[in-house]
Amino acid sequence: AMAKVQHLQTHYPQFLAKKSRTTSPSFFHTQMATTTAFSESPTGTQELDLNSILKSSQILSSEIDLEKLLAKLMTILMENAGAQRGCLVLENRGQLLIEAEGTVGQDSLTVLQSQPLEQSQNLSVAILKYVARTQQSVVLNDATTAGNFTKDPYILAHRPQSVLCTPLLNQGKLTGILYLENNLTTGAFPAERVALLNLLSSQAAISLENARLYTNLTTLN
Repeated sequence: AMAKVQHLQTHYPQFLAKKSRTTSPSFFHTQMATTTAFSESPTGTQELDLNSILKSSQILSSEIDLEKLLAKLMTILMENAGAQRGCLVLENRGQLLIEAEGTVGQDSLTVLQSQPLEQSQNLSVAILKYVARTQQSVVLNDATTAGNFTKDPYILAHRPQSVLCTPLLNQGKLTGILYLENNLTTGAFPAERVALLNLLSSQAAISLENARLYTNLTTLN
């Protein structure tokens, strides 16, 4: 987590709060709670809260149960991204499966559903396949009028305002894909939120891989 913070300080200094904060010894023992890594600066812009980033990373790295990890992961990533709804797709033996899906404000979170990506009607399959193939993030500030997916059947039918789709990579290998939407406003995923998700996604990919290995071992035993 400290290495991630140092990376953030080097590459995204414009998003960091200027006042340093200290961390109490009990910091890493804090229980799971709703948290956001953004604070409001005196100028009204959003700045990243390093303590919240560390806390989110620690929550993800400390969970080994796959079902609980998926639930925590979706909650943390959706809230910090400012998304209304999101899906987490995991790669399994060359197949992309939807393993978690949630909507903010509706207490709706489904995990371990293992639905093949092609069978879903709740996201843009074309965007997810593009991200899986290129391992590059897609950010659409106005999905219906700009970008390469304006003619996508899902975009035409559901008309989402903002879309963010980013790969979860562990040592260069695709572990999963995070897909987020905000249907209330355009430009809902600015650069500072994408930078935050890139940091948290690194930890998420590692945690998911560890949790899946643990699940496989317990199944064998």
